Amino acid sequence: MILASDFIVTYESTAVLEAMILQKPVIVIDLYDDMRENFFISQGAVLLAHNVDSLKDCMRQLNSNQDNIVSQLNDRSREFLRDYASIGVLKNPPKFSEELLKSIQ
Repeated sequence: MILASDFIVTYESTAVLEAMILQKPVIVIDLYDDMRENFFISQGAVLLAHNVDSLKDCMRQLNSNQDNIVSQLNDRSREFLRDYASIGVLKNPPKFSEELLKSIQ
């Protein structure tokens, strides 16, 4: 579904990463203004919508490619993914089952 989309609108989820990998622009909905510390938001890799009006504005920007926004978001997404992978999260995923087993033994 993401592959066939021009862009995605989501709350904070793994769909953001999937869309970035597929080089699809992302609009993240933050109705409670509590996601500013999120890595992909702070790096400007996604557009942020706080209400219906800002969601419409984000969609208009993407549909018209205002200020070459799609290319900018793709560049920032690649940077984010490179940084995200370099901290080891993707290279060495935690083995939660092993940790759980240790804790209950």
